[in-house]
Amino acid sequence: MPMPRAVLATALAALLSGGCERSPQPAAGSPAQPAPAAATPAPAAPVEAPPAPSPGAAVAAAPADAPSPAQPGAAADPAAAFTVLRDPVALEPGGAALPLALQAETVVDAGAHFRLDLAVASADARLALLDANDAAVAAAGTHEVGTTTRLTLSPSEPLRPGSRYTLRLDGAATREFHDAAGKAYAPAGLSVLVAGTPPPPEPKPQPAKRKRRAR
Repeated sequence: MPMPRAVLATALAALLSGGCERSPQPAAGSPAQPAPAAATPAPAAPVEAPPAPSPGAAVAAAPADAPSPAQPGAAADPAAAFTVLRDPVALEPGGAALPLALQAETVVDAGAHFRLDLAVASADARLALLDANDAAVAAAGTHEVGTTTRLTLSPSEPLRPGSRYTLRLDGAATREFHDAAGKAYAPAGLSVLVAGTPPPPEPKPQPAKRKRRAR
């Protein structure tokens, strides 16, 4: 049985209305829609500066600069004299050379003479002999200067047996001696003990007796 025209028209209208509500699909070959732009990254959080020290707070000091090497004319190094001292000896009466210890006492003959060399040229180096009271012992010496220095010392009289002396290396004009470049060297002392037994002390002179007057 054929459908009435009114029903057919209503169905066609409903069909057309449903097709319009669908979202249109892009046709084949049409250009692609541009992708949405990427989101701009958020700015990084600012780095906070370290807090300023409060008034009165301790502040670490910067490390001190390393000391500069010694210059000519600089203060003398206490160990410098020993670094340039070469072959100190005591010359025995028979001609034998007895090495002198740098850090200990050396036993020498009462008639010994002394000699030492320096590894530097020094015009003002001096060698002296001091007794136990730090008094200079009378002596004669020589001073030879070339690329190195040689000093000798000969006591005027034999040394006192059993006594201690100091062979002292220092400067003739000042406490320190100097090399050709002007570098200063602190004095050095070598200890010696004279072999033998000390002589007995001399007896004290007795006061003269007063004579009685006859009555």
